[in-house]
Amino acid sequence: MKRWFVNTFRSDCVFYFCVKFLYQIYSGYHYRQWSRRRNLQKIGPLVLGRALEVCHGIGLKPFLTWGTLLGCCREGGFIRNDFDIDLGLLQVDSSQIKILRIRMESADFELRKECLLHGSFCQFGKHSMISFKDKHSPLWVDFDIYFLYKDSFAYFELKTKKNELVEKTRLNYLRGELTPHVAGHAFFYKTEVLVPFKKMKFLGLDVFVPAQSKSFLELTYGAWKKPSGDSYDLPYIKHIYISEDGDFSFKDVPEYSNKVPTPRTYAV
Repeated sequence: MKRWFVNTFRSDCVFYFCVKFLYQIYSGYHYRQWSRRRNLQKIGPLVLGRALEVCHGIGLKPFLTWGTLLGCCREGGFIRNDFDIDLGLLQVDSSQIKILRIRMESADFELRKECLLHGSFCQFGKHSMISFKDKHSPLWVDFDIYFLYKDSFAYFELKTKKNELVEKTRLNYLRGELTPHVAGHAFFYKTEVLVPFKKMKFLGLDVFVPAQSKSFLELTYGAWKKPSGDSYDLPYIKHIYISEDGDFSFKDVPEYSNKVPTPRTYAV
């Protein structure tokens, strides 16, 4: 049903948003989103605490990232309309991910999703993201992995579908069509922006945050201090291009430099 909807309608169709809204009601999407948001505010700190305990027990040092860091710095808690927990990891290898998966599953989490790197990107590692769902609630914890690239740490979003490169990352969830030559998107942060981590209190928990949290958020969201509605502001995101011989390159995405439509309908 969802595949038919994406293939039949496009965001420039006059009836797109009406049909999308009706489909979301039919599929129970709005209720699930409401339930996750409500649970994040109520039990999010407990779920986050369990995830951090697992990581610290195996020597990993996760830090707050994306919307969770935004909520920490701007509101002192989770964003009102957020529904998941975002943690970052630096330079973890496959063996560490394997141990993390085993320990998370023993702590009443289950594997929800894993995003794998492919082609020339395998030189950095196997995973770009791994996500675990709490067995006792609709919440999940995303671990996004940042790799050292030249003088920066980089986060890569690569998507594949039937062995074809597809642009379906946070810039492109509303439209499902192929974008020629674009393999995904990347974020870059100077090493001094991320490390050394700073320790702070968040909802009663001791957490790590980037060394320059405000710079991290500005590079990620642009004007992050004021809620921007249902949109992302991604001024520094870059397209990833992969050539026929497997080499990759990065280019700016000027057309997405301001008020990019959000892949999810919640405010940042």
